[in-house]
Amino acid sequence: MSLPRYPEYKDSGVDWLGEVPAHWAINPFYSLASERTEPNSGMLEDNLLSLSYGRIVRKNIESNDGLLPESFETYQIVKPGDIVFRLTDLQNDKRSLRTAIVEEQGIITSAYLAAKPTGLQSGYLSHLLRAYDVTKVFYSMGGGLRQSMKFSDIKRLPTLAPSAEEQTSIATFLDRETAKIDGLIAEQEKLIALLAEKRQATISHAVTKGLNPDAPLKDSGVAWLGEVPAHWSVQTLQRCVYVAEGQVNPELQPYCSMLLIAPNHIESGSGRLLYFETAEEQSAESGKYLCQAGDVIYSKIRPALRKVCIAPEACLCSADMYPMRGTAGLSNKFLMWFMLSEPFSAFAALESERVAMPKINRESLKEVWLSLPPPEEQGAISTLLDSETARLDALTTEATRGIALLKERRAALISAAVTGKIDVRNLAEQKAA
Repeated sequence: MSLPRYPEYKDSGVDWLGEVPAHWAINPFYSLASERTEPNSGMLEDNLLSLSYGRIVRKNIESNDGLLPESFETYQIVKPGDIVFRLTDLQNDKRSLRTAIVEEQGIITSAYLAAKPTGLQSGYLSHLLRAYDVTKVFYSMGGGLRQSMKFSDIKRLPTLAPSAEEQTSIATFLDRETAKIDGLIAEQEKLIALLAEKRQATISHAVTKGLNPDAPLKDSGVAWLGEVPAHWSVQTLQRCVYVAEGQVNPELQPYCSMLLIAPNHIESGSGRLLYFETAEEQSAESGKYLCQAGDVIYSKIRPALRKVCIAPEACLCSADMYPMRGTAGLSNKFLMWFMLSEPFSAFAALESERVAMPKINRESLKEVWLSLPPPEEQGAISTLLDSETARLDALTTEATRGIALLKERRAALISAAVTGKIDVRNLAEQKAA
């Protein structure tokens, strides 16, 4: 169903605005808003605010990463209805949402620009600037890309000014419709979190309890492993895992032409490789470990991230990783699933906290206890986990795609309404479904 349009349009004279309703005014930003410059001298306010994901959120002033309370006197006071801009780091960060409306009085860093609407309603202006933000209008201002901008850089920003009644209608319509879309996004995000929990629980249960719910259990003797099937053995990795040593020069052939796997190439918690690069493509210089096809590659740095994968072919791995190979009847695939499990990850994270840079060393890794099923049972567990995690991952991908489409719909709806591409005056009065 097509949405209604205004009866008459005019050329705005601005490329990124296109045609707008014929009766709308186009004014410079400074004629519709003024810069808010109210310092927090004498600590008049202690309600600390921050711009996060396109929203103004409250922060705890007592735990602001060690920032002394005296420094908050350099912050600026903002009030409900103000619009905050984060027009810093424009050259490097092209993804962040940079504007938001203030809903409560407080203080915010003076690195941000605060504007007080004077000729437009705050609700409408907030939606209009979000549309400008999403379409990257700020990046083309001031004679090209800049690291940061001030009020003087945006004061002549062409700003659409419908009548007061239309501003109210547009804000009412968008508040209602975006709330509905945000609700759908929240549901999908909740689903993704539940799928992640289900995935982790499935892995952990399979590698510690097996697939037979009626199998008798025994105490493993290891607190963090708990009870395991009675016919499984319990042993340290030192007895059933070979950890490769000795490094090669990635600048020499044939090593420079081989794949080089580093922690950033592995998706956290899934066992999946995200992308592939050779040592030469990465301009690798320092020594790397040589891995055989099928080896388990495990990142010793920040083990809570659960970065582990199977080597897809003979390759190299970063010195921040361990190339591991199952022995004494332990399959590499089962080893990988075990290292993705909650019990192992929790233990590894605890061990890593004993040093300044969270990592698990070889000695600690060798002393990790493993509950080891017979080889045929390892195969059955790995096959089931391959299938079940693929199913859960497909659902996660579908939900993630749904969120992206909803966000696109949200941005398109805001842009269409605030630029007059659709006429929402009659739609604003409709009750939410």
